[in-house]
Amino acid sequence: MVTVATLLAVFPRLEGFLFHDHYPLIVAVLLIWLIRDGSVWFRSRVERPGWRGGWDRALTGTSVAFAVGLGLLVGNLLVAEPGAGTVWMPFGWYPLLWALTAAGVFTVHGAVFLAVRMPDDLVGASVRTARRWAPPVAALNTVVVAVGLIPGTVPLQPGARVPMA
Repeated sequence: MVTVATLLAVFPRLEGFLFHDHYPLIVAVLLIWLIRDGSVWFRSRVERPGWRGGWDRALTGTSVAFAVGLGLLVGNLLVAEPGAGTVWMPFGWYPLLWALTAAGVFTVHGAVFLAVRMPDDLVGASVRTARRWAPPVAALNTVVVAVGLIPGTVPLQPGARVPMA
């Protein structure tokens, strides 16, 4: 929230474009975030078989959905025309590529965080995940940025302007 507030304070014209044009996606990401946060709190509240496992599955699913939602938002911000209206179907190939990249980056970040913070006898799975996923995620990140920098490759919506041009 602080990041969004700072971003909007520094770039006030971005507010209308971001909140008006991408309202459905922002609301979906915020709802996913609330469910994810609730699953963290509820998972250890009741000692019944299946309770913790259910909330663990909710936590995993909403964490992936949150990363995908943020990736879709970034991808759509890069290809949408400011002020063109609400983006109801944010699923072009470039936003989906950003969504996949964001999910991969979040996965590697989580694995590295666990590998650093967990006791030595529990880090095996985290280290394996980080080693397995880091190279392809780094390559995917390089591809998504390179594709965005090559003129004419990103399918801009009609009338959209390249931000750096």
